[in-house]
Amino acid sequence: MFKRFALPLAFVLVTSFAQADKKALIDEVIKLSEADKQIEQSFAQITKNVPNPFKGKFGDQQTKFDEVFTKAVKEELVRITKEIYGKVMPQLAGLYDKHFTEEDLTAITAFMKSPAGIKQKNMMPKVMEEMSKVMQDTSKGLMPAMQDALKKGMDAAKKAGIDPKLVDELLEKREEEAKKQKEMMEKFQKMQEEGAKKGEAEEID
Repeated sequence: MFKRFALPLAFVLVTSFAQADKKALIDEVIKLSEADKQIEQSFAQITKNVPNPFKGKFGDQQTKFDEVFTKAVKEELVRITKEIYGKVMPQLAGLYDKHFTEEDLTAITAFMKSPAGIKQKNMMPKVMEEMSKVMQDTSKGLMPAMQDALKKGMDAAKKAGIDPKLVDELLEKREEEAKKQKEMMEKFQKMQEEGAKKGEAEEID
């Protein structure tokens, strides 16, 4: 009887230990890469810069409204981001488990602990910051180029016999939407810059 169950039991034990070893490696990779901290910081940035689309709408009650509104929104955002964080981290660990073998994870941790791996981790924030500026500068010309491409597409449609009035109406509507999107992006970038400056000032203090 014992022999009948000995092998399956041994298999279960070995599998459990292997899973525990791989989980420990995944936790170490996440810790070394500081992926958990990066996610926390991104959520912290969301809760720090509370949007208020109602500025100047409440007259002499504006100051009180801003205080109450900002506090309530921030508390709710903190609650939501904590809830999301609790769901995201297990999924991140699951993705490492899905795409990397135990041998892969062992090699990754070895690299992360090496001088080159440590330098890469330390330099990545600077690289990403500079890359973000490159992307912003490059993307400035993207919106006008997209509009030009749309106009050429619409001109081709009119030449092909498509209702020109409908084409012009749709193009005008699209241009208005693009203008609004551009304004929103500019506001968002301004908020990010102001948040970054505020964070730097707080660090200096």
